[in-house]
Amino acid sequence: MIETEVLIIGGGIIGAAVGYGLSQQGVCPTVIDEAHHLHRASVGNFGLVWVQGKAVGNPDYAKWTLAAARKYPSFSEKLADHTGIDIHYQQTGGLALCLGEAELAEKAEAMDSLARETGDDGYTYAMLEPEKIQQLIPDLKLGKEVIGASFTPHDGHTDPLLLLRALLVGLQEAGGKLISGCPVRRIEPAEKGYRVETAQGPYIAEKVVIAAGNGIPRLVDNLGLKVPVRPQRGQLLVTERVSPALPLPISGIRQADNGTFLLGYSQEEVGFQTHTTLSELKRIADRAIRSFPELAGIRVIRTWAALRVLTPDVAPIYEQPEDHPGLFVVTSHSGVTLASLHADEIARWIVSGGQTDVGTAFRLRRFDVQETASK
Repeated sequence: MIETEVLIIGGGIIGAAVGYGLSQQGVCPTVIDEAHHLHRASVGNFGLVWVQGKAVGNPDYAKWTLAAARKYPSFSEKLADHTGIDIHYQQTGGLALCLGEAELAEKAEAMDSLARETGDDGYTYAMLEPEKIQQLIPDLKLGKEVIGASFTPHDGHTDPLLLLRALLVGLQEAGGKLISGCPVRRIEPAEKGYRVETAQGPYIAEKVVIAAGNGIPRLVDNLGLKVPVRPQRGQLLVTERVSPALPLPISGIRQADNGTFLLGYSQEEVGFQTHTTLSELKRIADRAIRSFPELAGIRVIRTWAALRVLTPDVAPIYEQPEDHPGLFVVTSHSGVTLASLHADEIARWIVSGGQTDVGTAFRLRRFDVQETASK
């Protein structure tokens, strides 16, 4: 039996960010993970630190995302100082291209709503005409169907693989532990904290953080908790390396530091299926070529699919149930964007035993309210 002060279940970007944050506050957590190759969301995402377009109709989530983006520059610098790993974060601003009048009208309305909902928090944006977009991207000619775009200076991008590596290295260098190949079978209350049964034997922890994404419902079911998350498949294409041509990320298109283009953004409700489909990959490639016709001449070298972790309102869940003190549920589909806050405010919330008011808008009880209101 292994004893630890804090046990984190899930070694993806969310669990790693929380673990790294705890380690910076003098806590030496143990992170257990089923297997590194199962980081479906962590290694299969686009790497955007994204503010625009998120959380329309949810001011709390919009403000939370904006706060995360503002903290990212210092967060990435701190990570590099601690680990020597540059996560290639760039806050260049970001674009969402609109192909057709309907998309442009919908995007303008969404951006206006977000600006109003965030109030004095300083959310700024601009709707750009093609001429202005082209000035921002001088080396890649816009397609004729692009009639406008939204732009915010808050957006940026990073390398999610380097981010995950840096968080895990920082965690371990500060005294934390990472145990891989350790699937969890059951979590039970114990005399002091919780007993966690794993394939490598039992753990006893004063506090347990469950950051296992789509695996959370199975882990908490015997505790009487209902955590409404579901998988959503996203597919991506990666091209060969070419000369730098895209200086800022676009929703669905970005160029990495190594010259490859990442093309993506699909939202498929297909359960836990993680295979790619030719029809969806074709749709993604077609939109990219309509946006930038020159991309038609670049070879695709890899494709993959990964699973997002979605809640009913798409916002995060940060929960310490009243009848299970010391047990924390942390999950979100925006693990990359929110990493700066998970390593700071959420880690502090866990250290305090949930006594701070961080994340109160993201408790599980909001779903009970929504369910009641819909009846």
